[in-house]
Amino acid sequence: MADPQILLLAPEGPEREALLAGLQPRQELKPRTALPQDLGPVDLVWFHRAPDEELGELESGDAERLAKWVRGGGRLLLTGSPAQWTGLLGFESQPPSIRRRRWEGPLRAQDRLGVAGFGGHPLFRRHRGGVYLRRPWGGCAMGGALYVAGARPVEGRLLGVEKVFLGLDAETGLLVEHLPGEGRVLSLGAHLVFAHAGPGEDPFVENRLRFAVDLIDELLTGDIADEAVIAGRSWPPRAELLREAEAPDFSLPSAWPFADLEALRAEKEPLIAIPGEYDSFDLPSRAGVLALGTGAAGLREVWRLPVRLLSGLDLLDEEDAPPTPVRLLLRPSSVERELAFGETRLSEVLVSPEASGVLAGELHGGSGRIRLLFHGDHRMQWPYPPRALACIENSMSEAGRLFQFADSTLGHTGLLAFSQEPLSYCCEPEADGFVARFDFELRPEQALSWVLASGVSRDEALDSLKNCLSEGGPLGAAALEHRAQRRQTRLAISTGNAELDHELSWCVEKGDEFFVETRAHEGAEPLRGYVGGYGVTRPGWCSGRPGYAWFFGRDSLWFARAMLAFGDREDVRDNLRLLARGQGPSGEIYHEWTPSGVVHYDAADATPMFVELLGRYVDWTGDLALGKELFGQVERALAFLEDRDRDGDGVTENSGVGHAWVEDGPLSEQVHAECYLASAQAAALLRGSALAQRLGKDALSRDWRAQAATVQRVLSERFFDEDLGRFAHALRRDGSFDLSPSALGAMPAVFGVIDENLAGRSLVPYAGSEYSTDWGVRLLSEEDPRFDPISFQAGSVWPLLTGWVTLADFQVGRPGPAWERLTGLLGLVTRFHPGVLEEVYRGDLCAPMGLCPHQAWSHSAVFGALALGLLGLGVEAGTDVLRIAPCLPGGLDELRAERVRFRDAQLHVQVHREQDGRHLEIVLEGVEGNCAVELAPFFPSPCEIQEVQIDGEALDCEREELLEGLRLRSPSFEVAAGQRRVLRFDVVPDLLIVDRTVRPEEEQGSEAPRVLARRALDGNSALELVVEARPGHHSLPVRLPGRPPLSIEGAELRSGSLRFHIEEKSPSASYTRHTMIRHTMILRFQ
Repeated sequence: MADPQILLLAPEGPEREALLAGLQPRQELKPRTALPQDLGPVDLVWFHRAPDEELGELESGDAERLAKWVRGGGRLLLTGSPAQWTGLLGFESQPPSIRRRRWEGPLRAQDRLGVAGFGGHPLFRRHRGGVYLRRPWGGCAMGGALYVAGARPVEGRLLGVEKVFLGLDAETGLLVEHLPGEGRVLSLGAHLVFAHAGPGEDPFVENRLRFAVDLIDELLTGDIADEAVIAGRSWPPRAELLREAEAPDFSLPSAWPFADLEALRAEKEPLIAIPGEYDSFDLPSRAGVLALGTGAAGLREVWRLPVRLLSGLDLLDEEDAPPTPVRLLLRPSSVERELAFGETRLSEVLVSPEASGVLAGELHGGSGRIRLLFHGDHRMQWPYPPRALACIENSMSEAGRLFQFADSTLGHTGLLAFSQEPLSYCCEPEADGFVARFDFELRPEQALSWVLASGVSRDEALDSLKNCLSEGGPLGAAALEHRAQRRQTRLAISTGNAELDHELSWCVEKGDEFFVETRAHEGAEPLRGYVGGYGVTRPGWCSGRPGYAWFFGRDSLWFARAMLAFGDREDVRDNLRLLARGQGPSGEIYHEWTPSGVVHYDAADATPMFVELLGRYVDWTGDLALGKELFGQVERALAFLEDRDRDGDGVTENSGVGHAWVEDGPLSEQVHAECYLASAQAAALLRGSALAQRLGKDALSRDWRAQAATVQRVLSERFFDEDLGRFAHALRRDGSFDLSPSALGAMPAVFGVIDENLAGRSLVPYAGSEYSTDWGVRLLSEEDPRFDPISFQAGSVWPLLTGWVTLADFQVGRPGPAWERLTGLLGLVTRFHPGVLEEVYRGDLCAPMGLCPHQAWSHSAVFGALALGLLGLGVEAGTDVLRIAPCLPGGLDELRAERVRFRDAQLHVQVHREQDGRHLEIVLEGVEGNCAVELAPFFPSPCEIQEVQIDGEALDCEREELLEGLRLRSPSFEVAAGQRRVLRFDVVPDLLIVDRTVRPEEEQGSEAPRVLARRALDGNSALELVVEARPGHHSLPVRLPGRPPLSIEGAELRSGSLRFHIEEKSPSASYTRHTMIRHTMILRFQ
């Protein structure tokens, strides 16, 4: 519509001035104080009031004339208290009520209000399920015309309810649509306030202006012809809980594809859990099916994200008694529970073919009657409340083998098919859902099998069922096949230690389950990316939250960073596209995007990490096409970071943007700019600069490189504290630095944005017991008086944080502490919930905190530490050479990596150190394509470099001095498909420490000594070792490939170990905490 005539009727004052100042550049408005007599040439009339402005009354005759104009095809927008006029105009018999109040409480970052849509209404196409419109502050005017306490319009459609911080209030209706005659009315009763008079910056200006324009555009150009579609995109009216529907007419095949138990059981040696405290399991599929349960209780939930189809499955005998769970056997593609009904033994097997929308279950063994109770509720994922999808329609086929249940609002459907006809069946309402009861006769010679197929529509669910039952193979065969195919594209690393390699194989299997594709409703564009984790939902805050099974911004970025090195480039690419698609109005990258369609932008770190990962992806894969496709998002993201540097020091700020990694607790207080966020910013600018240069944008590349240098300088010169030897946690709002002893001080080293020797110095404190335990690294030192071992972010142990510090140590040549942390992490994989790593563990005891048992970025901690750290895979920004920089601890002599993917090439890598410790050999075998490679292995000081050869010929290498040793960096060379290249490093270290392989079995950890640091002295003629241990006698196993020590201070060499004794009041102790004492040894060589 060209130049529409839009009348704005609002009283003169600050609110109207702010409205016009913000909107006139985008949409021409004609302000009026009264309705004109002739509405013929007018396209849209907009009445607006701020919360503190009186509604007033329409002039005599205006209501009748306005109503007639609307019914004749006019468009009307009512915002604020004028939304109540839908009753006065005769459009609504139950209009909203006027509600006004003053906001109580101080200004808080999390306080924000807006409007949340439902089902993907086109009005929210730019706002992803809802939009925040204002940030209230103490004493500000609130309210307008609202539906409260669950009231709903009668003639109108409710398009939006109140949106609050990370949630919504479905009982408060705000946005309503009416379609009187040929016209259309949108009324938004609250929160669209243009004059921001509160303290601080208004973070939602752009949201407000965009949404106001969208309201106008929707009224003028929106399609209202398809009543069925529009009705399905509004909040449903209250309805009965359960009703019968037309029975499905699909005929099930007579030949049922029972599971091949032999093949499922042969897939992998199972992990076994005794039903009890740590027995949770999950079976996720890439199609968004998620089965959750425990060994004790069995199947508790089945989701087809974003809808929970089943909320439980109970097995009962003919006396309605449940079985006794005996044990749980977990395999990659299946879960098996051994059960006992008295003397009768049963086996229950669950399989989720990962590329389809089905879950299959079977019961084997036993005879007699058994009752299956399937509980369902069609619970929409958070932030939507229970029963948001209104009525559940159910039916049973005439043959009695196919049960159908679907919601009446969006059409999400479940089809439950059985291998045999039930003896009896009934479906009844319960709580917020239903229970369907099926009685069967068990036969010893044949399994009882069921398949749950699902989809966003009946047709999609039916297609899933048909495909599952007609694949030509047994149930579960597709799951085995897909996993086997995917394993052939993934990096496989082995250490030669059978126990560690077993734990690693499970960590990889369960860590490769976080990529999903979901659709919120039929017709919605699919969401494809990494979700954050899995776990059974719980009451309260966790209601409707199956772990972290939604698309997390920063979680997915940390996970993708590690998975890129593990060969998962296709999923990384799709995840990057999803992040770019959800970019916010100012250039920010989302923090959370739920499969139910709601996006939140409340974190600051996802934005720089998106740029860093995209640049890393292009460098790693050579996929410049994706870099070009998403470069506009890169520019907007980096402009956003630059804009959020209000004080001009070059460092982007948390203030007014959101939290970085720390969300609450003592480390979040008064944060202005986090060291973690600044480190991510520097890394983003460096990768962004390299990407810009690849695309021929040289000026932009130079600008971003200069910005990166500024941030790096601020980190090194201002954030680093020389006296403490570590980085400050954050810059405070008053200009001072928060020097809290936080392990996040490792982040400049993790991102590699500072000098490596400075990085090495900054990592030394984290090797000590005030931070490190046998199961990981505490976020906050236990020396800090605010330390709380069970606080989420004030002393607990995070595998992700542990992986960060581990990776950093490997990167700067500190393999000892890194190896102990890495092996401790791997030990957790089989220590508690089988096969998975928890989100967070206690800081005082080796025990999970019970938040999310299967967490994506916890698994990425292992992947990143292994591939990027121990093996040292990487590519420098803007280069085309794969760097392999292994950093072996003193007790590890073998490391093999199969299927290293770089660009179009694939190769195998084998690292071997001879038993005498004097020779290191690296063998590269080309499998596919050609690849440019450089090697840069680490050797601890002091050491003697004798010779380096490639394929038997001498090779000159560049020597890179590090704090605790050196790297020998080879020139780049090519490895072609079918070619075998052998590099031999004859480098003799004087001493190798046989670092512990940590097993986190004891609750409080072991008492073994920790090596904090080592350094060569006196021109490599001596070695200083700093250790920490409890009082008593200790041994530190070592290997001596080089010169024998002439003398040793602080220890003696006996039977291959440095043996030392620490007194309770040792004069060499620099600090004591829980009787841990620091001790120094000096070895002098010939």
